[in-house]
Amino acid sequence: MEWDSSWNIGINSIDGQHRNILRAINALEEGKEQVLKKTFAALEAYARIHFDQEMQLLERHQFPNLAGHYREHENFLLQLRKFEQACLVAGDTQALIKEVRLYLVNWLNVHINEVDRGYVDFLRSKGVT
Repeated sequence: MEWDSSWNIGINSIDGQHRNILRAINALEEGKEQVLKKTFAALEAYARIHFDQEMQLLERHQFPNLAGHYREHENFLLQLRKFEQACLVAGDTQALIKEVRLYLVNWLNVHINEVDRGYVDFLRSKGVT
């Protein structure tokens, strides 16, 4: 999956982090167990870094829906761990990996275009670019 420029929200640090998450999702295509373990670990690490920095930014500017945004992040990490376990138990199954990638790309799209866009105007009003 390639980066879609419509996913840019105009906050450079967040846009860069979203691109890193997509790169990690794309790495799932390899499908071998050792690669899967490393890829899921990298994906979780990228997501945690992004989520932590995003939450710090929102908290610093007192974003009103901070708790809801936090729940979105926690739900993603929980689902990611479930997918990781399913892939590791199933082994090299391209059908499952394809399903996981599809879910993750769809999640990223919705997260950027619906959830994150919900704070863009708010942060811009605070001078964040």
